[in-house]
Amino acid sequence: MSGTLANLADWAAGATARDVPADVLALARAQHVAAAGTVRAARDTSTGRAVLAQAGGEAVANTAILAYTNLDDYCLSGRTGLGAVPAAWRATGGTVADMLGHTVVANEVAGRVGLALSLRHQPDRVDTRVPAVASAVVRTRLSGGNGAAMAAAITGAVRGNEGIDLLGASGIGGALGLARGIHQSHAGPDTLAEAAGDGQVLPGALAAPGTRWITRTLAIKRWPSTPWGDVAIEAINVILERHLRAAEKRLRADQIDRIDIRTGFGPPSTEAAAASLQAPWAAAWSVAEATAVLVALHELHPALLEADALGDKEADARALVPRVSVMHHWKLSAREAVATARGLGPVLGEAGVATVLRAGQRLVLGRPGADDLWPLAQERPWAMLGPLRRKGDLADVNVDDYVHCFPVEVKLYTTRGGWWPERRHAPVGQGAGAAGVAASRYGEGGQALLDADDLGQPAAGLVKALLS
Repeated sequence: MSGTLANLADWAAGATARDVPADVLALARAQHVAAAGTVRAARDTSTGRAVLAQAGGEAVANTAILAYTNLDDYCLSGRTGLGAVPAAWRATGGTVADMLGHTVVANEVAGRVGLALSLRHQPDRVDTRVPAVASAVVRTRLSGGNGAAMAAAITGAVRGNEGIDLLGASGIGGALGLARGIHQSHAGPDTLAEAAGDGQVLPGALAAPGTRWITRTLAIKRWPSTPWGDVAIEAINVILERHLRAAEKRLRADQIDRIDIRTGFGPPSTEAAAASLQAPWAAAWSVAEATAVLVALHELHPALLEADALGDKEADARALVPRVSVMHHWKLSAREAVATARGLGPVLGEAGVATVLRAGQRLVLGRPGADDLWPLAQERPWAMLGPLRRKGDLADVNVDDYVHCFPVEVKLYTTRGGWWPERRHAPVGQGAGAAGVAASRYGEGGQALLDADDLGQPAAGLVKALLS
């Protein structure tokens, strides 16, 4: 079983906000509030002003700010909001419902395309295909394009955006280049496979538009970081808050001997690639850098990604970075793999069990050591085989209950010989937590924007309120 690009494109061209469940529209609103909070926080910084001066357009500028800070949202599977939200802010001629509808449709299409191409994932590169597809969907809808035009826009966005390494995406110039690529139109080939080039495409991911809502997998990041890094930094923050409650004073950087962060496959590769980046922007990609900032200042937000933003705490942060270790642990890879197979088995299994396992192996270097075997066996990694043998497509996936799984285990060791543990696996900004993180990111007035009863009002009014 599989979906087709033609059917998905026809749906994307014709769907309206009336076709979207109320809770899904509410999640799209949270996307807008959270993204606007990031833009508002960053635009008054020297980086934000430079981006606005050089961008040549508001959509490019806003995407560049979200990319520079690495503080945006993601769905299954990819950073849909990075392209969808800034593109939808152009939709000032319709109603708020129309704008939110454009965002949802972009999420649904781009998320499906990202899932279809997920076996090609490279953790040391910035994948721009998903946000580019999201932007292309919104642009095509605003121009009144039909299904054929939509399909061409989707394949063009995939072919025109192969992703770039972290160094290429770094700094103001890198963020602007990335944003321009996301919002640029490209001529598309006839099929998604042609657009994607070599590698496996999972057509089952394209199925069930309008009945399975990928937007319900939305996760809004609390911290500037990658999706897995958002979970890891939240674990660090929980430890810091726990120490504050217990000792009635903040834990200082010089009181920390080391911090060990264990993760599943993928993150150590991203961390290694981020080692080539310079502070302060490196904190948006490196968990070690971000942890150092959070410990030194007990806060982490876009303004702290500026030169000299740490002030007299700069030396404390720099001294702590080498004492933060990000390590792969086989048992956590197995835990993530089993959770992913159980959640997405019918779609991933279409490629064949062997192909899926090879794709996972590419994210990990080496083989399990003797000390890894028993912890690995306790996770029962063979439990992924049954779900991967299921036949079906996205219609057979329980998207409503899908939880992003990024297992981390953190141990913070103090210079006095004690240690503080924390284990987490899910982002705090998914599901019921999405609105709270969005309101927090926006600050004063965020909750009122989330609660507004304005679906029939002009979208221009909401955009103005969001960005004022």
